[in-house]
Amino acid sequence: VFPSKNEILEKLKNFVGQIYQIPPKYSSKKINGQRAYKLVRSNKKFSIEGNNVNIKRFVLKKSISKHKAEFLVECSTGTYVRSLAEDLANSLDTVGTISSLRRTKFSNFNKKLISLDYLLSLMHSEKLIYTVEPVNSFFCGVKEINLKKSQLNLILNGCSVKTDKFFEKQNELAFAKFANKIVAFGYLLEKNFYPKRILRAI
Repeated sequence: VFPSKNEILEKLKNFVGQIYQIPPKYSSKKINGQRAYKLVRSNKKFSIEGNNVNIKRFVLKKSISKHKAEFLVECSTGTYVRSLAEDLANSLDTVGTISSLRRTKFSNFNKKLISLDYLLSLMHSEKLIYTVEPVNSFFCGVKEINLKKSQLNLILNGCSVKTDKFFEKQNELAFAKFANKIVAFGYLLEKNFYPKRILRAI
């Protein structure tokens, strides 16, 4: 069954804003310390809890044919875009999958991103100066959390810490600093900072 353009446009409205999404079993999400996709390959039964994610934009860019279309999605960290596509198809009483997926922007970085192989090819070229952005450009617009000494050990052990402010924007990217040094990247949820990557011990 091939839905019409109007049917697609109508259903897209239901996927904008905060939605509840269940990650696919073939994902890197950890279940009791193990990656979900490894559990699937081991034929182990398990369930995955869903998450609230924020879809800022989900638009139909163009219809390529009656069974193929191009979409643009602007979403929060933690969104499974392939699952989003399947959920849209299910809402239209049909089936669907993604044949091609391209990330055009992440945080402050846009489609001018280059591959690591291309970067390595420029190591002895003057073009490198005009290609690589300064490290500080990554932090533009990213929330910053200043840690107290008592919070530092919690972060270094992978635990969440409470912040002084309430953040309405869910799962927002942020970094934690102590003594003016970045120690971890993570995300904000209400009044908590959850570390995802520990950068260094002090």
